[in-house]
Amino acid sequence: MNQFPSLCNLGSTVNIQEPMTCAGCGEQVCDRFFLLAAGRVWHNPCLRCSQCHCELQTHPSLYWRDGNIYCQQDYCRMFAGGQCARCFQPIPASALVMRSGELTFHPHCFSCQVSLKCDVKLMPGNLYCMQGPNLYCQAHYQGDGGVQPPHDLHVSQKKV
Repeated sequence: MNQFPSLCNLGSTVNIQEPMTCAGCGEQVCDRFFLLAAGRVWHNPCLRCSQCHCELQTHPSLYWRDGNIYCQQDYCRMFAGGQCARCFQPIPASALVMRSGELTFHPHCFSCQVSLKCDVKLMPGNLYCMQGPNLYCQAHYQGDGGVQPPHDLHVSQKKV
C-alpha cells in the first residue's frame, strides 16, 4: 500500500524507502511533512542552496546540477547567461542580450525606466543614461521629458 498518494500524481516514479534519510543532514526524516527535490528527501530547513546556503523551502524554484542544488540567483550566476538587471529573471546562455557596463538585460527590458510615460526601447546607437541599474532615454536624461536626472549620471552610448 502506498503511504504517499500525493507523490503518485507527479507523473514520474518516486521510490521512497523506509526509513527515509535527509539528503542534507543525513539524519532520519520522521516529520509528517518533508520536501522532495532532485529525487531525494529533505527536512524543510535542510534544503539549502549549495553556494549561498539560503533556505529553498519557500523559493518558487530551485535548480539542480551535478548533484548540487542552487537558488535561482546562484544558478544563473554560475551556469546560465546571467540575470536581467531590470526584471531579475534568468537569461539563457544562448539568448541575445543588451549589456551596459557589468549589467545584462533582456532586449525587451533595455528601455527607459520612466514607465507609463515613456518606456522607449533603447536600440544600438541610441544615447542613454544610466543611474545604477536604471536606464533613461536621451529625452529623459536631458530633462526634456519632465524628469530631471541627478547631476552624477553617467552618459553612455550603446554600440553593438
